[in-house]
Amino acid sequence: MSRTLPDTDFFRLLLPDYLAVLLVERGLAANSVVAYRRDLEAFGRWLATRGLDAAACERAHLRRYLTDLRGRGLAARSAARALAALRGLYRYMVERGVARQDPTLDLESPKLMRSLPYFLSAQEIEVLLAAPDLSPPAGLEGSCHVGDPVRHRRSCLGARRPHVNQLRLDPGYVRVWGKGSKERIVPVGSQARKWLALYLEEARPGLDRSGRKRSSSPFAVRG
Repeated sequence: MSRTLPDTDFFRLLLPDYLAVLLVERGLAANSVVAYRRDLEAFGRWLATRGLDAAACERAHLRRYLTDLRGRGLAARSAARALAALRGLYRYMVERGVARQDPTLDLESPKLMRSLPYFLSAQEIEVLLAAPDLSPPAGLEGSCHVGDPVRHRRSCLGARRPHVNQLRLDPGYVRVWGKGSKERIVPVGSQARKWLALYLEEARPGLDRSGRKRSSSPFAVRG
């Protein structure tokens, strides 16, 4: 059950009029209007507890409000949405002559923190590397695919598939060309070099299709 709203002009006049404009004149979806209502009701309560009038608020008041939201544990994304609701409200108030100025101008949105990507633990990596069956030739190819940093890095760089003559196992790097024909040097780790050397010497010859031209990629094309 919702709490009783404070008996202020904000809740009696301003907020109902603004929500009606959003729904009727601007054609916002009902769910969007509900979200605006929720965010602006929180702002109205904050004003009421401090005896402030929305039309008299300055940028410092709104900055303090957003700081209070974050202090109560509100996520940065939700605080940014609350600021967006305030921008719309004050734009409406200036257009209708309710407020003389818009205090949300040049008010910075709360910075959104990027979530950290999920990464494999050392134990999970060991399990992954040990997954291929090394007995058939295809098993060596699978081991190279699983532990191949070249493939993963070139996909991030937008690089084309490398050729065998671009692979340097001794110094441990491969030359690839990416977007804009830019050449890049991608390092190859010791474990990847070991499996690539074993694959190229023992497994690849048996995987090449007879009668077909040998692929220039380090990996045979099968399918």
